[in-house]
Amino acid sequence: MPRPKSELPTYHLCERGGKFYVQWWDGKQRRRISLRTEDREEAKRALKQFIAGVEYAIRRDEPTIPLLPD
Repeated sequence: MPRPKSELPTYHLCERGGKFYVQWWDGKQRRRISLRTEDREEAKRALKQFIAGVEYAIRRDEPTIPLLPD
């Protein structure tokens, strides 16, 4: 039985060629963004910041420009 799909992607830290990346699946396609570091601890911190930024962008329900009173 296949695993049910989650609404949000799951982000993973992966290493390729000595550099670290954030990797996730977008539908049926794998996505990857470089963290531009070779240090694992720095990559872990960057992954947390990346995930926090994505979650903030998804959950934002207020306008980015404040509305002026009439």
